[in-house]
Amino acid sequence: MQGKELRAEFEKVRGTYDSFSEKVKELIKGFLEVQSVTVHSVSSRCKTLDSLELKAQKKIDKGSEYADLKAVTDLAGVRVITHFASDVDQIAKIVEHEFNVDFANSIDKRVAQEPDRFGYTSLHYVVELNSERLFLSEYSKFVNVKVEIQIRSILQHAWAEIEHDIGYKANEEVPNEVKRKFSRLSGLLELADEEFMDIRNKVDEYAESVRNAVGIELGKIAIDKTSLDSFAVSNNVVVALDREIAQILDATISEPYFLPQEFEVFKLFGVNTLDQLETMLRTHYSDVLLRANDIASNSDDISFNLASGICIFYLFQVVAGKTQDRGWIERYVSTMGLVDDPNFIEYLMKFT
Repeated sequence: MQGKELRAEFEKVRGTYDSFSEKVKELIKGFLEVQSVTVHSVSSRCKTLDSLELKAQKKIDKGSEYADLKAVTDLAGVRVITHFASDVDQIAKIVEHEFNVDFANSIDKRVAQEPDRFGYTSLHYVVELNSERLFLSEYSKFVNVKVEIQIRSILQHAWAEIEHDIGYKANEEVPNEVKRKFSRLSGLLELADEEFMDIRNKVDEYAESVRNAVGIELGKIAIDKTSLDSFAVSNNVVVALDREIAQILDATISEPYFLPQEFEVFKLFGVNTLDQLETMLRTHYSDVLLRANDIASNSDDISFNLASGICIFYLFQVVAGKTQDRGWIERYVSTMGLVDDPNFIEYLMKFT
């Protein structure tokens, strides 16, 4: 079919493809959420009439043409941008499990492209909805409608966008000097992708070592965001205290979330390692629960959603209060950036 014929046919059904790309985007976001997979972005798009006509003309210029509109497999598209290249395969498994994949028209450009084409080493799937989902009324109109799903890392995406912006193509018209520069840059970005993955793996290994550490081993672990997050969900004292606080406040416990100011408070109180923190929690266990009870008695009909490690937040309030030193308490309140509430300071002054 000629470009104008394809354009006319597509104009009749473009709304369906536009709606389909949006539906598939939302489905993928839901699948990723269920699998606890974090990505940079998920976006959708529908081919414009002009771009379809141009695509058809380029194909004719190369000596062939599309038999019909269904032969164009990228009329609708969804792009998944991951933080790490290693996440591409994880998302690929989800796509293969949740959709019917047209493998004949899909391509893994990580294998097929030239070594200097880093930005285009993405995974392209052409898919359609499976029979179970098409049985649902909201999806029934998408029978035989296909969408192209592209999956690539954020660095691969950056490369591709910059290439597109400056019009670089690996053909004879490009000067050799430019080709060499792109080739070097390709290697640097590929190395950066691998280094970021290695950093993530090391952080994960470090977090796992914290979760498994007990007793004297905690004395070797400095307090930082990774170690504190792991400590908050794995340490027996923290978990037990958090559970009791949740019962007192009729609250739920979610993922750890520590404010930047809290790390300044650790320094203020000279707490540098996890064993020091655990010792303080054991020493002031009952005081922390007393603080929670005080909050409960003054918080009628308030629903709480607490982060794991909330006992650590309360810990330093009671430790500051038990100094009975107004200057020290005010310094703590200032460091935490808490509201300069005289009543709160007076409360801490009277805490015993």
